[in-house]
Amino acid sequence: MRFIEIISEAVGDHFLYHGTSPRNAAKILRMNLLVGRTKQMFAGWRGRFKEKDIDVPGGEDAVMGVSLTRSPHFAKLWTTGGGSGSIANQQGVPGVIFVIDATKLRQRYRVVPMEYFQHSGKSMNRAEAEEFIVGDIKNFSNYIHEIQVPTSTMEFMKKGDGVYDYASLINYPKLKITKG
Repeated sequence: MRFIEIISEAVGDHFLYHGTSPRNAAKILRMNLLVGRTKQMFAGWRGRFKEKDIDVPGGEDAVMGVSLTRSPHFAKLWTTGGGSGSIANQQGVPGVIFVIDATKLRQRYRVVPMEYFQHSGKSMNRAEAEEFIVGDIKNFSNYIHEIQVPTSTMEFMKKGDGVYDYASLINYPKLKITKG
């Protein structure tokens, strides 16, 4: 049994991470719903998740769901400007990281590990350690361990952007202010 505990800790089995913009984070908390906006292609999955299946030209199967990562480093990179698609580059302010209790999530949802080391016969080295949840995550607050918000993002939200109310995020009891 101890061997399994050690392996689980080594692969980050206890927590999963989801980075998003402050605006989306506040909306997720208000709705208590993390909407699946990622399309994943799966060979041979047709009919396994009927309500989530999407017809894709070429006969491939696609499923909508939520992308999470096992890597706190990748989540931080994604939310602080680690690439052209990062939240910081899209929103102009570092993003928010939801730290999710993976054990609770696995009790209710199917969690599918995604590997990007092989793509179209070419070797790839993407170390984002992605986990995919088919569909939406309902009653999302049940799975939140903490929410990490950089100090600069907290200052931005407290000032307000004149468009959006961040109170649901600023006042969340599991909020943790981080450097940045």
